[in-house]
Amino acid sequence: MDGVVAAFPNGIAILSPTAPNFLLGVEYLAFLGSLSLEDYILDDGCVQDPRLGQEILIDSEPGLLFPDTPCGAYGASILYLVRESMAYRITVETHAAFQEVSASVMDLLSTIRWINSETATWDRSRVGEARLISAIEG
Repeated sequence: MDGVVAAFPNGIAILSPTAPNFLLGVEYLAFLGSLSLEDYILDDGCVQDPRLGQEILIDSEPGLLFPDTPCGAYGASILYLVRESMAYRITVETHAAFQEVSASVMDLLSTIRWINSETATWDRSRVGEARLISAIEG
C-alpha cells in the first residue's frame, strides 16, 4: 500500500491514496501498574460501552474495534489494544463508512509486528514505500 507516512509524538499516521481515502493514526502510551482494555476504553471518552466492540486480532494481540463511532468533528472508527505496559489507540478517519475501507485498513494492520515488550513495527515489505501526495504536499 503506497501512502504518506508521518511520525508524530507517541505515534504514526498513514494516509491512504486509494479511494475512498482514509487516515490511519496509531497512538500509544506507556502506563505504570495494570490497565485493563475496558478501563482504557472508558477513560478515552469516545466509547460508552466496551461490550459493544468487535473483537479483532493484530499480530495475535486482542483488541476491540468500534466502527463509525460518533467522536470528534467527523466521527471515526477506533480500535483499542492494551499490550503489556502499553496502550494503543488506532483511529481510522474517512468520509466513507468503515465497511468501505475496512479491507484496506485490515491489510495495513496485518503488517504490524510486535518486536519487544514495548514497541511494534510495520512489516515494511508489505506496506510499500512512503511518498508525497504531490511535489509539495505530504
